[in-house]
Amino acid sequence: MLRIMSRRLRTAQEKVMNLALHDTARRLAFTLLKMAEEHGVKQGTGVLINLNLTNQEFASLTGSSRETINRMLNSFKRAGAIDIDRQQIIVLNRNKLEELLS
Repeated sequence: MLRIMSRRLRTAQEKVMNLALHDTARRLAFTLLKMAEEHGVKQGTGVLINLNLTNQEFASLTGSSRETINRMLNSFKRAGAIDIDRQQIIVLNRNKLEELLS
């Protein structure tokens, strides 16, 4: 029980720090990497994030607007970091997303 509560506290602290200190691109990159790690399924050359989230839901998770998330996802796609197929996101190049975090 203590382990579960500790993990939830760490997750909440990460979210607060992420929202307070980082710009939208970093917050979205962090969210995509975390989701790929926790819910990702290896698929071909990438990792499919096995959650069907809308841009509005990503906006809520990252403290941003739907329009900004749409622009950021398209930017990540043009950079070759991700691919988007309907509501599914495939992380193609983890390193490109990690570069945004440094």
